[in-house]
Amino acid sequence: MTRQEVFNWCGQQYGTEPEYPWDDWNVVLRHTDNQKWYGLIMEVGRDKLGLSGDGEVDILNVKR
Repeated sequence: MTRQEVFNWCGQQYGTEPEYPWDDWNVVLRHTDNQKWYGLIMEVGRDKLGLSGDGEVDILNVKR
């Protein structure tokens, strides 16, 4: 699933838009009523995850 697909789904389900609070590609998804976050998409280096190759991958952290 791509970032855009996640954003589209969250927009349809929860009426939320992605926020970019930092000067990078990391994204926060927040509830509209209380502004608490429920999702974070962050770029993490492949080497940090024990994956082969160079570059970064997107990680989705969902808060329950």
